[in-house]
Amino acid sequence: MQNRGVIIACDRDRDRLEILKGNVSRLGATIVCAVRQDWTRNHLPEEILSIAPFDGVLLDAPCTNTGVIRRRIDVRWRLRPEDFSRMSNQQLIITRAVLRVLKPGGRLVYSTCSLEPEENENVVRRLLAELPALGLKAQKDSLPFRDGFDGAFAAKLVAAVAL
Repeated sequence: MQNRGVIIACDRDRDRLEILKGNVSRLGATIVCAVRQDWTRNHLPEEILSIAPFDGVLLDAPCTNTGVIRRRIDVRWRLRPEDFSRMSNQQLIITRAVLRVLKPGGRLVYSTCSLEPEENENVVRRLLAELPALGLKAQKDSLPFRDGFDGAFAAKLVAAVAL
């Protein structure tokens, strides 16, 4: 964006926001506003409401992290079968919430570092079924054994009207 426009970066974790602020400062990006926000709650802070709706939203959704198991060995020991449905439900809640601040014609990139269809294609499929005004433009995944780096998923969605 060449330091033009506005970027609102949200996280619910205060420590992660502090790391973000340090990175943004070090990079000289003056258009980034870091906001503590839990998208699973209904409340939208003024920092977001005063600027919304947005042309684009990048949602790096919380997930089971199955795509990064080789770097985060703890994942294989802490995951339980019920985590997959719990995470996909949370991902749907968060995605529905961020769609409320997207302009008509705006783009949402939904992204995870998971390999699981429950958290990726199935979430996108459910959103498209619920919201006919939402269209899928592209989706892509990476698989560690195929691509030689971490596993991930991303889908680009476009809102035809305000959602």
